[in-house]
Amino acid sequence: METLTSLIVLAQVFEPSIPSVPPPPFIERWVTGSGIPGALVLAGLGIVAFIVLGRTPKHKLAVPVGAGLVLAGGVVLLIGQLVVTPREVLGDRARGLVDAAVAADHDALRGLLHEDARVRTRYASADGRDRIIPLSDIASARIESHRVREVRVDLRGPRVARTQVRLSVGGEAIPPASWWAVDWMRRDDEAPWVVTSIEPIWIQGMTDPAGP
Repeated sequence: METLTSLIVLAQVFEPSIPSVPPPPFIERWVTGSGIPGALVLAGLGIVAFIVLGRTPKHKLAVPVGAGLVLAGGVVLLIGQLVVTPREVLGDRARGLVDAAVAADHDALRGLLHEDARVRTRYASADGRDRIIPLSDIASARIESHRVREVRVDLRGPRVARTQVRLSVGGEAIPPASWWAVDWMRRDDEAPWVVTSIEPIWIQGMTDPAGP
């Protein structure tokens, strides 16, 4: 029994494989997201077309075809920079939530949390925005540095979403690595996304971090 307990505790030290979220649609992934993947592919195809066509009897097409593909890549990149997708907005909101919690920025948290939001963890839980915000004072006092290493966005509908946040922190007597599930909603397409629920998926060194 002691050996089994030791193995369970040891397993919590190493970061597990967190199930990923569904990928974004093809157009968003290659064009309207950052635009970088699609732009790189088109630019690469343009360079390849220039080299290959330049060595064939159709060498006169090398420049227009290659340049056209590179230009198309530039257009895709521009579109990606101009279009802001809901996933990008949610990613920024998730990072802002962490920054506000660590800084104990009550005003910023008030704008990010739904009035009926809830937090569930083994060591601190609260229901309602006004009860959650004071928890940031505890976090701010204990956390000396932090870094959001990754944000995954699961857009479950036009007004409902979940983000998975991979977080690293520095401080005394505090787990250095964790994954968090943050649920979001918005009243309509023009309203800002607000947090409805926060729960840990995994906290280094802890079993059942969300509590009973």
